Amino acid sequence: MTDGKREFTLRSGLLRVRFHWHEDRFAHALERNDGGKWRGMLHSVEGTPEERWPPSPAWQEIDAPSTSPEAGLLWLVGCSGKTHWSASVTAHPQRHAVTFDVAARVREVPPRLGQAYRSTGSDAGQNPNGAPVNSQWEGLTLRGSTDAGDSLKFVSESPSLWRMSIPKLDGAVPRTVRWTYEIVAAHDLVNQEG
Repeated sequence: MTDGKREFTLRSGLLRVRFHWHEDRFAHALERNDGGKWRGMLHSVEGTPEERWPPSPAWQEIDAPSTSPEAGLLWLVGCSGKTHWSASVTAHPQRHAVTFDVAARVREVPPRLGQAYRSTGSDAGQNPNGAPVNSQWEGLTLRGSTDAGDSLKFVSESPSLWRMSIPKLDGAVPRTVRWTYEIVAAHDLVNQEG
């Protein structure tokens, strides 16, 4: 349980994910270690309490199943509108990677479902609006898929806004939709820094 704690950090080699309280939910930032200093790379884009379909899942509770900081696992739950969210976030320090395994229990077909990030690095703006993103920038690689085996779509919606979304949902609701994505430090940077 969160038990009033408002910040959680999961470290994975040269990467770390820092969760911090933002209004009514936890936002998160992905940071990379550059020469001993942590630098913000991607920040989750959060919605408001009134949004039924926020740009990123709404996490209100975080649990660290072990008191050991080396355990490398966080569990998250939350809700927005009538949608219930759950996730596990796992560190893979040997690969300098973090995996997000996300599920949403939807009661109606959503207009969009996925995760949005704002890039703060120098690569922001290299893709025109709406262009597919090659899922690599600022020394990070993103890759993901849905439980149906579809690849996640990565799109630049503005010079610094990146969205990964699952393909359009068809079919019966209510149902649970699941997707996973991994963020990895680019190998050339890992080889240079450690």
